[in-house]
Formats: sequence, C-alpha cells, structure tokens
Amino acid sequence: MASSFVRLGLFSKPAAMRLKSGGGLSSLKYSPFLRNFTNSSAAATTTTQPLPSLRSPSDARPWPLLMLPSTDYYLDDSITAANFSFYSPIHNQILHLWNRVLPEEITDPFTYCAGSTSNGLLVYINSRKYEIYLANLFSQSSNPTVEIIKLPAMTSEPRVHKIVLSSSPDDENCIVLVVDSFTKSLSFCKIGDKTWNQIIQPDITKSGMGKLVDVMYSNKDELFHCLRFDGGVESWDIRNPSNITKMSQAQFISELGQINQRLVETPTGGGIYISNSWRKGTEDILYEGSKFYLQGIDFQRGICQKVESIGNQAMFLGCNYSFSVSIDDFPELKPDTVYFSDPMVYQRIHCSQFMWKYNVKDESVDPIAALSDYSHKAATQPIWVFANLCK
Repeated sequence: MASSFVRLGLFSKPAAMRLKSGGGLSSLKYSPFLRNFTNSSAAATTTTQPLPSLRSPSDARPWPLLMLPSTDYYLDDSITAANFSFYSPIHNQILHLWNRVLPEEITDPFTYCAGSTSNGLLVYINSRKYEIYLANLFSQSSNPTVEIIKLPAMTSEPRVHKIVLSSSPDDENCIVLVVDSFTKSLSFCKIGDKTWNQIIQPDITKSGMGKLVDVMYSNKDELFHCLRFDGGVESWDIRNPSNITKMSQAQFISELGQINQRLVETPTGGGIYISNSWRKGTEDILYEGSKFYLQGIDFQRGICQKVESIGNQAMFLGCNYSFSVSIDDFPELKPDTVYFSDPMVYQRIHCSQFMWKYNVKDESVDPIAALSDYSHKAATQPIWVFANLCK
C-alpha cells in the first residue's frame, strides 16, 4: 500500500508508526506511555536550569504540557500507533508519549486535531462525518489505545473556535459548550446526548460587536462567562437545558486589547482578561517588546481592575485553551509568568523562536530555549494540555 505523508500541526494528525510488540511500557515509574526525551535532539539539552527528576507516581498533580510539532509520519496499514512530543515547563524538558494506538475515528484521513480543552483532552474533528471527538492521550490505564468521547454530529462541518467543559467528562452532568469559529454562536450538549442545543443570541450583529471572542467556565459560580468583541461579558447558566438563563451582561472590560483577547480562570475561581498589543513601528514578529494588558474580573460584582501582577500564579495561553496554576501547587514554575507564542506564528513557518515567557510585573520577555529546535516546525498556534500523567 502506498504511504501517505502528513505533518503535525493544529489541523493535522499526530506522528504515527507501526505499533511494535512490547514497547517498553511496563518499566516506567510514571504514566506508562510518557518517556524522557534524551540525547535525540539539541532541544532536549538546551535548558536554562538543571533538569529536575520526574515526579513519582505519588505525584497526583496534572501537568501543563505544550504539544509540539512532530516529525513526518507514514501510514502503511490499518494498525497504527502515535508518538507525541510535549514540552514540560515543570521540568524544562521535552517528553515523549510513545506508542498510543489510534482508533479509526482518529486515523480517518478526514479527521484533524483542532486544539485542546480541559481535563487533558485533545479536540479532533471529522470534516466528512461532521463529528467531534475528545481524545484522552493520557489515560491511566495500561491499555495503549487512545480513549475517545464522540460528541453529537453537527448538521454541517464543525467550525470550532473553542470547546469548554463544565467538569470531567466522567461526570454525567458535564456540559460541553462549543463556540462556532465563523458566527461565534453557542451550542451545547451533555456527554451522551444525540443532538446539540443552540443558544439563541439575538444581539449578535452583522458588525460583529456582539460576537464572542472567548469563553471560560467558572467552577466557583458554575456559569459560562463569554467575552464579547465589544468588551462585554455575558454569563450563562445552562445546567438545566430546558431553562437556559442569561444571568448577566455587563461592560466589564474598560481597555480592550488589540489581539489574542482571552478570559482565563484563576486558581481561586475568579477571572482575568488578558490580551496582547502589537509591537509598534516594526513588522517583526511579536516577542521582544511585547506587552500584555490584564484586568481582573469580579463577575458577581460586575467590576474589573487593571492587574499589575498575577502574583503567585503562572498562566498558559494556548490557541483555544488557556489556564492558570498556583505556584503553591507548582513550585518548579516561576511566579508572575505568562507562557505565550507569537500570535502570527501560523503565518510564519520559519521563525527564530515561537514560545516565550513574559514576566507580568517587570514586563520582561525571555525565549524558552529548550524549544529552539522546534521553531522551524511551528506553523500553528500552541496547544496546551493540563493532564494527569501518573498512575
């Protein structure tokens, strides 16, 4: 059979190869599919600090991991396994996830990776069947087959701007909210539903002022908070599908950013609005001299305040999934730091660097040296996952 060739990106498949027997899975002390990436790339040894040892199985924390572009791969038969590469900021190290058997829904040539969502899940879309799959690469089972959750089929090809889950997909009350990339309208379902429910938003105008830029779910108040293009924030209670309620709509954001506007939940359950500004007077990609605008949001009181520091937090900005963690839980990370990429990286296949660390307090920017070897492959926005890797 002729081999087919694809390259991993935001809209492509993971690297895959024929699954070999054994695979060396049982000898690992952490997730049976996660291995240390050693001596195979200059990127793995280019670090800014000594590499800490990997955590033991008693470490139950989920880890922030950046999914990296992979090498080319070939599909030569119906039994395939995938190797995934991730950057771990906790270890400042490249890690590999080896020999995950891919189900036929993922190996379908019409299926592509469209980003990530909470609970360590990747989002895959089948453009022919109009189906959306949530894939768990980090299953704590010894079974190497990737577990997927099949969401209801759409009536046309899914155009997913963002997918947000209200809780773990194991929860029977978990709500999945989808933001359409073009219309920025909202649809939702529960895990196991056969159809989608659409939230009617009559105030979305042709000018786009009422369209949605980002959505976050607050575990604190159990509401979906939706950032509008005009700086307003809508709060929706959809726990009861038969009684969908818009709890509030307010003009929270006092100073809108220029690009990459996001809502990010804080570890304490609050919200932070964050955006980039373009670098003035140059066509260079956004890195040195970049600046972020942050505003803390109190959803219940309907107010926001400018944020000069995020203190004991680290924030990770992905293409369609962003999150923050407490340094108390992750002392290996630097406080007051935002991990981000060049917002135009998807238009610049060849660039000197594609991922940086931004210090909110002093506005300094430093490249992540361990990722320098991946810069020439970075043709997409980053995909962050927050996944539990231990048994």
